[in-house]
Amino acid sequence: MKDITYAAMFLAVIAIIYAIIYTGKKSGRRTSAKGEYDERQDRIRGRGYRISFFAYMIEFAALMFIDGADLRLPLTDGAMYAIMFLIPICIFVVYCISKDAFVGVGNRINHFIALAAAVLVVSAASTIAQAARGEMIVDGKLTGACITPAYGLLFLVVLISLSVKNIQKKAEEGMADEES
Repeated sequence: MKDITYAAMFLAVIAIIYAIIYTGKKSGRRTSAKGEYDERQDRIRGRGYRISFFAYMIEFAALMFIDGADLRLPLTDGAMYAIMFLIPICIFVVYCISKDAFVGVGNRINHFIALAAAVLVVSAASTIAQAARGEMIVDGKLTGACITPAYGLLFLVVLISLSVKNIQKKAEEGMADEES
């Protein structure tokens, strides 16, 4: 079972790399980050970075409180740090998607949707394998192995946000076509 999981994950990583390279070649430009975002998007992304930075600061204060209070949580330190690390990233991504600053100028949102879906599928397969081996919960505590489903949850949120934004854009385009 372990070999099949590693083989499936390896094939998924190869497929994702191929999709990224193919997307870059198909669009006729290199996949460099230089000049991808316009000024409005850069300002929005900067605000998103600030918001996620302050979320990190709030989380670190909460972690210090938890450590100082000697609270017993139903998760290990590794699991807590993994989950708390991903929350500000999720805040940043959802903020940028909602403000139309996640996808750069000239890029298609469908490519990001496909990438998020592929990562979600790989994460789900890995999560199922870890749960079957009993690695998620040990001695009644959520372990550091929860980082895989946490990433899966992050990419699920990204996928939902991107899909909603894509539906909104198509509806706006449809209304603009009807008006003209």
